[in-house]
Amino acid sequence: MKKRRSRLAVTSLTLGIIAMCCVMTGAPILRLVAVPLGVVTLVFGCVAAWKISRRSELWSGKGMAVSGIILGMLGGFLGVVTFSNAVMRSQQQWQHPNRQFPAQRISHAAAMRNEPVANFTSNLPIIVLK
Repeated sequence: MKKRRSRLAVTSLTLGIIAMCCVMTGAPILRLVAVPLGVVTLVFGCVAAWKISRRSELWSGKGMAVSGIILGMLGGFLGVVTFSNAVMRSQQQWQHPNRQFPAQRISHAAAMRNEPVANFTSNLPIIVLK
C-alpha cells in the first residue's frame, strides 16, 4: 500500500511559511497576525507528527510537520517581539511629541530670531531653471 502524505503536515508547513512572511513585512498588524498563525501552525504540526509517528506505514510527511512546527514557533515568537518593538517605538514618539527634524529646528530657530526661513544653508544641490 502506498503511503499518503499527511494533509495536516502540508498545512502546517504552509501556515508556517505564511507566518514567517507576515513577520518579515513592515506592517505591525501583519506581525500581530503572525502570533495566532504561529500557534495554529504549531498545533497542526504537532498533531500531524503524532499521527504520522503512530501510523508510519500509512502516512508520510514527518519532515514537513517538523518544519512547520519550527516555522510556527519562530513566527509566533518573532511576531511578539517585532510587534512589541513597534508598540514601544510608537509610545516613545508619543512621549516626545516636540521632537522635530533638523530642518524644522532650523526654521523654528530662524523664526524666533525674526529671520526668513530661506536664510539657512543646505548641502543639497540647487537647480536653477530658466
